[in-house]
Amino acid sequence: MAGSNACSPHRPVQLLKCSEDPRLFKLLVCVTDQVGLLFRLCELLLEHTIDIVDAELQLDDAQCFRAELVLRNPCPDASESSASKLGFELEQFLRGCEGSEPPKPEDPRILERLCVNPDLFCVSAFNEMSCSGATPGELTYKLQVSGINQAGLLAYLSLVFFRCGFNIIHTAITTTGPDSDSQLSFTLTTTSPRAAKMLHTHLDITSPTCGTAASLRKTSGSSATDVGSTSSRSVAND
Repeated sequence: MAGSNACSPHRPVQLLKCSEDPRLFKLLVCVTDQVGLLFRLCELLLEHTIDIVDAELQLDDAQCFRAELVLRNPCPDASESSASKLGFELEQFLRGCEGSEPPKPEDPRILERLCVNPDLFCVSAFNEMSCSGATPGELTYKLQVSGINQAGLLAYLSLVFFRCGFNIIHTAITTTGPDSDSQLSFTLTTTSPRAAKMLHTHLDITSPTCGTAASLRKTSGSSATDVGSTSSRSVAND
């Protein structure tokens, strides 16, 4: 992971352009963690129709949020000025998060902004982990998601975790391109014994195995699902 051992107040964001593909960027983030930060960052990227191709995110012991993301701008003629503008907006946004109120995950206005197709992904693993250095009363879980890449999936999942009372300690994401295979892995912590039960109401994690991206394409419907609907994978359910 790029960056120093402490969060720098001077360079919280670096946006590096790929010399081989002008649509690709590497985003480096190092800021003090805030409630709902990952969800808010994903929302901003969605507003700019920016795809997350790969990501490695870590919350360290000093509560410093570090992220290294490979982003794709779908616009083939992405200019240097647009990249600079995005980098400046990201930096201003992250600085502003520190002094603003965190989002309310139950707010229907937040729910209405997200729409994903639940048939295009599934939970392939969800297990409680034993951690020797964990805080007394803290529970740690490992959750893995497989499926077809779709815009808004990371924002959707981070909102689900946020609403259930989980902290995201580590995230790893790998995709092979738009509408292709996507693998997401999360390490989650919580002090609430109800968090795992709540997660079951939002995500289908009863099946021990998950189909391939090809099989998901065959069985998926054409319509997307608003996370404010009554779907079993909706964060609107209680």
